[in-house]
Amino acid sequence: SVYFLIIVLYFLHDFSDFVKNRRPHGFPPGPWALPVVGNIFTEIARNYLSVYGNVYSLRIGQKWTVVLNGFEVLKEALVTQGDSLADRPLGPLIVERSQGRGVITTSGHIWRQQRRFALSTLKYFGFGKKSLEPVILEEFTHCAEEFRSFKGKPFNPRVTMMNVTANIICSLVFGHRFEYNDEKFRKLMWNIGESFHFQRTIWAELYNAFPGLMKYFPGLQQKLQKNWAGVRGLIREEINEHKKISSEQRRDYIDCYLNEIQMNKGNDDNTFDEENLVNCVWDLFVAGSETTSTTLRWAFLFMAKYPEIQEKVQAEIDRVIGQSRQPSMEDRVNLPYTDAVIHEIQRMGNIAPLSLPHSTNRDVQLGGYTIPKTDNDIMNSLKYSYLKLLSSFFSV
Repeated sequence: SVYFLIIVLYFLHDFSDFVKNRRPHGFPPGPWALPVVGNIFTEIARNYLSVYGNVYSLRIGQKWTVVLNGFEVLKEALVTQGDSLADRPLGPLIVERSQGRGVITTSGHIWRQQRRFALSTLKYFGFGKKSLEPVILEEFTHCAEEFRSFKGKPFNPRVTMMNVTANIICSLVFGHRFEYNDEKFRKLMWNIGESFHFQRTIWAELYNAFPGLMKYFPGLQQKLQKNWAGVRGLIREEINEHKKISSEQRRDYIDCYLNEIQMNKGNDDNTFDEENLVNCVWDLFVAGSETTSTTLRWAFLFMAKYPEIQEKVQAEIDRVIGQSRQPSMEDRVNLPYTDAVIHEIQRMGNIAPLSLPHSTNRDVQLGGYTIPKTDNDIMNSLKYSYLKLLSSFFSV
């Protein structure tokens, strides 16, 4: 009968899926995976640490993911065998967004060249140094004005803090800041925020697992493409404005990159071009704006939850800095309590609990298991859970 045929076909499909996607020999153990979708809908629903230990595996769609927990195994992976796990897995969403360019999601030669340039250039413009302090202080002057505009009424600081951190990046990358109500700036923040939000949803996991199918979902593909095009378009506008003036002036990151493009023309190993510049600028916003603004919002939350700590911080700031001047990095040595509180906020704040995914560029041994080199058939991406690392290491 038709029903019997359907049952047989369903059984054969499930059996084929099990045989095709079964765990490789010596692979870390893990929970049973549903046919086709694997563990997509159960990845964050349960804690498998107590069942499978510090190294276990999940199947996301048709691809395997290894999850690492605990200080020792993370040290082994990130430090001892760090070179073997330095690459990034190229999921469909990443490929479509970055087109194999940029600095966050690339691997090998292109990553090393782009990362080296980004670090040296940002350092040149004061990133991590005192010379960036005036830019930060100026931006927080605008932030204070924005806060005062609410006249003591409750408000959500998320948008304002995103604007603050993004504007500091704009000063480094574009050479100027934007007013918070600037239409171009608001569009940039909206598109980056939407893109970042999508990557944390179940739709992103489904997109990576079944890209061919998800492209036909009504509106989804069109919305993503429109969002990505919006970010690229604004960055290209800034690049075109910079090209009207000689890049030898080295006013900002874009100037330096355009100069690097000219210097590397004709080199066989050259990875510098305008498309890479667009993606590198995008990566700088993604890496710097969301993470920093989220850290600051955690600080607001902890200060509200522990008013006695807030009072001690305020008392130390009033005693050392007072009300007549702005703070400076030179004050840090005289603010030990405030410095300790900031570090504790960064320790406890849940910024990126799974960090960024890694992939193996050779066979590795971790926790007594064999994790094969990533190839076109199996994507062995390693997600490092720093939240669970802190839980086990500090016993909190």
